[in-house]
Parts: sequence; structure tokens; C-alpha cells
Amino acid sequence: MASGKIIRAKDVMHRDIISVDIQTLVKDAAKKMTDLDGDSIIVVDNNIPVGIVTYKDLVKKNITITNSTDIPIRKIMSSPLIHAGPDQSIWEIMDLIYARNIRRIPIIDEYDTLLGIVNLMSINKALSLSRN
Repeated sequence: MASGKIIRAKDVMHRDIISVDIQTLVKDAAKKMTDLDGDSIIVVDNNIPVGIVTYKDLVKKNITITNSTDIPIRKIMSSPLIHAGPDQSIWEIMDLIYARNIRRIPIIDEYDTLLGIVNLMSINKALSLSRN
């Protein structure tokens, strides 16, 4: 990085997050994700993030395993939720993404508040901008 500034999760995270309650039916979560043009949805229990469901999860887990859309989203969510803090560097985020073989990391503060989400595209964009 030319400037020497450490780029943190809070600098590159997307703040427009789609979330649903843990009891939401898969069909309702899928509709919300589609309506809002999202590729993932964070599952919350009493406003605390507890899991994530991606488009890929909807296809793989729901259709091939349960074959029902009338089940709670918690049945197909990935949990425990792998997440990072807003002050973690994007290098730490990248290590976590590659170590866990995932594509996005929810950013959660010390009060369990969901702040945003970081994906590889946002990291790549930040790195390319920092070189200019």
C-alpha cells in the first residue's frame, strides 16, 4: 500500500445487509433475498447474528437435503457464524476467508451488533484503490 494506511473491515464493508429472524421460513427468506437482490442473508436471534444462509446454501442444503421451503431458516443456516470485528485489517479478513473457505465475513462489534459484511470483491477493490 502506497499510503501505509492499514485498511480495516469498517473501511470496506457493505452496510446494506439482509437479515431475518431465526424462525423465518426458508421460502420467506429466499423471497426477501431475491426481492432485495442479495446473495446472502444473516440469521438473527433476538437481534444477535447467529448464522448465515447464502444463495448456494438455499440450493444445496434446502433442495438436496430437506426439499422443503416450509421449514425455519435455522435448519439450513451455517452456524456458528464466522465473523470479524470492524477494526480488523483486511489482511486478517482475507486469512479468515481463505482458511475457512468462505466468500464473505459479517462484521460484528463487541455488542453483537451486525455492522456490515466484507467479501473478496470489496477487499480487491480496496487494494486496487490503495495502489493508486
